[in-house]
Amino acid sequence: MIRAPLGDSRYWSEWVEYSDQSIVDALETAAKPAGDPDYAPQHVFIIAQKHWHQMLSRYSAGCPIADLSRYFPGLLDAWEEAERLGA
Repeated sequence: MIRAPLGDSRYWSEWVEYSDQSIVDALETAAKPAGDPDYAPQHVFIIAQKHWHQMLSRYSAGCPIADLSRYFPGLLDAWEEAERLGA
């Protein structure tokens, strides 16, 4: 059951898969030393954004609501790390 009328199941499957890989790629990039440490908080906060966007995308795609909770710990971890780095 798709909850958003923006696309069909193939559309949502492609975006959900892309976003999962995008989170993995962002985490790998964040694990490497940054060229300018002043950008580190923003980069890590983008990881938090990717998690909540994935939650919204999966919800819109009609995924079971119980499946959305797996993105919440990553969202909180990235948000807290961005706050720590920015302090």
